[in-house]
Amino acid sequence: MKIEVDEYFVCLSCKSFSFLGGDLPYDKATFPRTLTCDECNNTETIGVINDALGGYEKEEFATFVEIQLLHSDFITSSEEKGNKGEEKFFKWLDNYKLPYIFIEQSKDSFAQVFKGDVKRPDFLLSLENSGSFVVDVKNRELYTSNYGSYLSLSTTKVDSPYLEFEKIFNVPVWFAYVDPNKKDNWLWISAKDAISKGKELTDKKNKKKFLSINIRHFNSINDRSTLEKLFEEKKTLANKATYQVAQTDT
Repeated sequence: MKIEVDEYFVCLSCKSFSFLGGDLPYDKATFPRTLTCDECNNTETIGVINDALGGYEKEEFATFVEIQLLHSDFITSSEEKGNKGEEKFFKWLDNYKLPYIFIEQSKDSFAQVFKGDVKRPDFLLSLENSGSFVVDVKNRELYTSNYGSYLSLSTTKVDSPYLEFEKIFNVPVWFAYVDPNKKDNWLWISAKDAISKGKELTDKKNKKKFLSINIRHFNSINDRSTLEKLFEEKKTLANKATYQVAQTDT
């Protein structure tokens, strides 16, 4: 299968993303090359004639950084890849004796009133000191740029079906991504953190919006103890925030 990419560039002046094009390998681009920021109109041209080389000398942009992202339809449409991620998560849960319920995904088992406004996670989990929460398992490709490594999430910052699930059922939604670099390791992030910290981009081919999330925002989880520690820390932070609000009100 051919893996297609969208190319973006980041303006270092205003930190905004702009679309460069699809399937445009850098080494095949013509020179001179000019990039113009869609937001602040920052413009830079690279590529000068070098007689010794008999053509253009390649240069690096000083005020822009180019990044490549897999087309979101490729990232999200691989059912087989998703199933393998779920199977791996089943084994991981059983290995550490974590209590869970698998949430059946057929349309007939979900109320028609939702009509796509709510995204159903894959698992309902419970930790003794942290209560219940739901987990959506992701098995995605990792892509990199000069700013770091990223994972994608098929949602938007506004009207997210994951946050709608939290609102309706009053239960936290988490994502567990297969760690592509470490065996039996998972990269966890809450839906609220993913949506607030992810960068919203648009797949120009299918006009679909998705989030690009830097892996520095994820929590590395490799066993039951690190998972319990994560939720204990989240609980402590939530209690601290509640206390500070109460102190402010008084």
